[in-house]
Amino acid sequence: GRLPDDPQLLSVLGADEGVWTPSAECARPRVVLLMWGHFRSFRVAHESAASMLRHAAGTCSWTSAVFPHRVDAARSDRPRGRDDAATAALSDGAPPTAPILRSQRVGQAAFGGRLAWAVLRWTKGYEHASWFRWRALLGRHAAWTLTRWAAARHGFELSPHA
Repeated sequence: GRLPDDPQLLSVLGADEGVWTPSAECARPRVVLLMWGHFRSFRVAHESAASMLRHAAGTCSWTSAVFPHRVDAARSDRPRGRDDAATAALSDGAPPTAPILRSQRVGQAAFGGRLAWAVLRWTKGYEHASWFRWRALLGRHAAWTLTRWAAARHGFELSPHA
């Protein structure tokens, strides 16, 4: 089961359903966190998100993260900050394979493997408009679709309140 593409809007460059181990106390996640945005932001926010989930639900949580294919794109219009040295080396032309591999390592380490992730490439012509103008709507929908895909792969039901 591969995460399906929508050739009219996007293609999936890489995806992983994460790891789920049910237990008597936790047959399905009690808390589901949906994340979307550039990998450079995820790199900064993932530990706080994982800590919040541990405090809220222990190991009974799930995270789904969606990144555009330019996950490491450097922003020339952002204010200078403490992460400049790491970000300065990144470019819009970065190949998608490196961020995909980093996503796998981050998911295993911070979220105990309970992270589904996908790297998406928007169809030409929608590339900037889709991500930047509609990122809240499309990011949320893509992360929810990814969560449903991972749940089906692992055989757990999502709470109707998720």
